[in-house]
Amino acid sequence: DSGLQQLVDAARGAFPLAAILVRDAGGRLLARAGSAGDDASAPAPAESPAALAATAERWDWREGAPLPATGVRLPLVAAARQVGWVDLWGDGRPAGNDARRALAALVGAVSMVIDARGRAAMTAARTPPASASWSVGGVRRASSDHERDR
Repeated sequence: DSGLQQLVDAARGAFPLAAILVRDAGGRLLARAGSAGDDASAPAPAESPAALAATAERWDWREGAPLPATGVRLPLVAAARQVGWVDLWGDGRPAGNDARRALAALVGAVSMVIDARGRAAMTAARTPPASASWSVGGVRRASSDHERDR
């Protein structure tokens, strides 16, 4: 999806990231930006996106320590269910409190986008196809009308 890819590209440019990957709950790659981060170097999981923001409150991040170059994997959660993962690799630049909070908010927004796409796909799959129609004398009638008139 180009909208999600544009969001990932913008995030990489706006934050101190070497790479960012977004995957759905099945592990399918949805978007990627940057040169780091392949399957062989998948980062260790973190508890939650809130953990990233919470580190901004701890003393060790007040100096603006960079995000881990070895990466961090955060679950994408929407409506109390996991909808995917985001992997982030730091590029060595400082990541201050505001950057960490904004990045955690971005992770939340990506979660909502993926959840909305999944819900739309499920709705489309459940929607029955339109009934066949036919016309008599130029008047269109649905198949259900034909059955009723019998």
